[in-house]
Amino acid sequence: MATRSYGQYCAVAYALDALGDRWALLVIRELLGGPRRYTDLRDGLPGISTDLLAARLRDLEAAELVRRRALPPPAASTVYELTEDGAAIEPLVIELARWGVRRLPTEPEGEFRCHWIGVWLRSEFVAAAAEEVNLMVDFVVDEDRFRACIDHGTLTFDEHPAGQADIVLTGDAGAITRLGSPDLETRAAVLKRGQVTVDGEPRAIAALARALGLMPAH
Repeated sequence: MATRSYGQYCAVAYALDALGDRWALLVIRELLGGPRRYTDLRDGLPGISTDLLAARLRDLEAAELVRRRALPPPAASTVYELTEDGAAIEPLVIELARWGVRRLPTEPEGEFRCHWIGVWLRSEFVAAAAEEVNLMVDFVVDEDRFRACIDHGTLTFDEHPAGQADIVLTGDAGAITRLGSPDLETRAAVLKRGQVTVDGEPRAIAALARALGLMPAH
């Protein structure tokens, strides 16, 4: 049982013993995208103090949800990554995102990082519909750019993309995030009102719609 525990023999309580502290699930969210250095985590968690981040990482390591790994030269730095048990939390994070998007205010408030949309992109990805798809899709908010790479049934991300993408979606944080709404009418309204512009060949856009469900497929 965790040091800080609800003291209840209940699966929900035991899960919250490991994940219920402030920032814990957001650290997991950051690591769902792959291993990260401490400085990367700080950048992806605006508002967290250095001491609190260090404490949360220690807690998650103690719970065997996160581990440290030293990269070989020339990188020669330490990264944090999810354990198998930590990676198993992804469906929970995805469902929280689906629920939480309905509670977001229309006008963006607070900090935003483009790579956060990777959670809902994973939640909507249909591998079977993307078996013949090979696309690079950029999401642009202000100066922040995030790339989704669809390659014959697989979905990966690039937080520092270079070169030209096949499709570019541009908008403010609120509009881009509402594209992740589970309500198809909400997604369609964002596009119809021009709150997000979509640049790309029509056939590529249709393929994206099928693969990610971001927009009506017609």
